[in-house]
Amino acid sequence: MLAAWAILSDFFDGFVARKLNSVSTAGKIFDPLADKLCVAAAAISITLYGDMPLFLLLVILARDFLIAAFGIAIIKTRKTVPISNTSGKVTVFVLAVCLLVYVYRLVPLYNLAFWFAFLFIILSSVSYLRFSWNTFAAKNLNNSAV
Repeated sequence: MLAAWAILSDFFDGFVARKLNSVSTAGKIFDPLADKLCVAAAAISITLYGDMPLFLLLVILARDFLIAAFGIAIIKTRKTVPISNTSGKVTVFVLAVCLLVYVYRLVPLYNLAFWFAFLFIILSSVSYLRFSWNTFAAKNLNNSAV
């Protein structure tokens, strides 16, 4: 039940921040970081003490590591904080549902949850990689024009 409350509070926190137009640089960094840490901690626990496949855990961790690494690189090179995109937000929601399926041992939904999570991880990873590629390509074009 605590996991469900954590998911809801994260959703409402973002919703309220956008409605009040109080999005900050710190929020752009710490909210996605908190999402990644919570998902990673939950996924590790569910893999160790539950039924979630190790492969799914590794894919989740790899995606989050790559997104964080590219985000840090963008911050350092472009001096700007990239914001979470829609595919990333949807993926975090799908991962949360998937983790809840495994937490509550809804065995008939295991395969569906696994494949939905895997599909959205791949889609959001491609989206973030394209964004990062375009960001670095734009920087290189700007530098070569000088």
